[in-house]
Amino acid sequence: MKNKIIYIEYDKDDFLALKNVLKSNINDIDLVWVNSLQSLLELKVVAENTLFIMLDYQFEELSAKNLIQYFKEIAIDIEIVILTKYQEDKIYNTFKNLGIN
Repeated sequence: MKNKIIYIEYDKDDFLALKNVLKSNINDIDLVWVNSLQSLLELKVVAENTLFIMLDYQFEELSAKNLIQYFKEIAIDIEIVILTKYQEDKIYNTFKNLGIN
């Protein structure tokens, strides 16, 4: 079974761009796209063999803070990479208070 990277992003173009980059460089990893609340609820099933989660800070249906709390509630212990165009102390402190470095 292939390892996975879960990408939580609403923008299909961003997903396809990352998929193309991975496809051309890494053949043994599947990129799983989570683009809605419904696909997020199905995430626990696909979380097996997941290397890490890439999370768009501005995911439209839930805030990044709520998504991280959700992962903790369903007991997914996994590395999360937060993608944001912002670099603010407020964002850093919000995630640090959730136990994220």
